[in-house]
Amino acid sequence: MDFVFITVSNLIWIFYCLTEGVREGFFNHYKSTYRNSLRYNFKKMFLIQRLLVLSATGGIMLHTIGLIALPFVIGQLLMFHFLHKMAYSCTVNKIELLKTERLTENKIVEKVKDPLLILGVTLQIFIYLFFM
Repeated sequence: MDFVFITVSNLIWIFYCLTEGVREGFFNHYKSTYRNSLRYNFKKMFLIQRLLVLSATGGIMLHTIGLIALPFVIGQLLMFHFLHKMAYSCTVNKIELLKTERLTENKIVEKVKDPLLILGVTLQIFIYLFFM
C-alpha cells in the first residue's frame, strides 16, 4: 500500500511539473503582447503554488508512511527543474514554430544530462528498496 501512495504522489508531482512548464511557457511568451505592462511579481505566486502542491503531496506521503517520506519529497524537489525546463522549452519552441510557420523544420533532441533529475530518481529508488 505504501508503494501505491508513493507512486500516486510522484505521478501527481510529475504531472504538475509538466503542466507548470507549459503554463509558464505560454505566459512568458505572450506576456510581451499585453497592452499594459505587467508589474506584478508573478514569480512569487508561482513559487507559492509549487510549495502548496509539494506540501500536499508530501503531506499525503508523510501521513501514510511517516518520516521516511522526507527523502521522497527531496527527490521530488530535485526532479522539478528538469521536468519544468523540458515542458517549458517544448512549449516555447512549438509556439515559435507555429508563429513563424516553419512546421517542417527538424530539431535535434539533446540527451538528458541533468544531475538533479538523476539524483532525485536515484534517491527515491534507493530509499524505497533499502528502507521500505
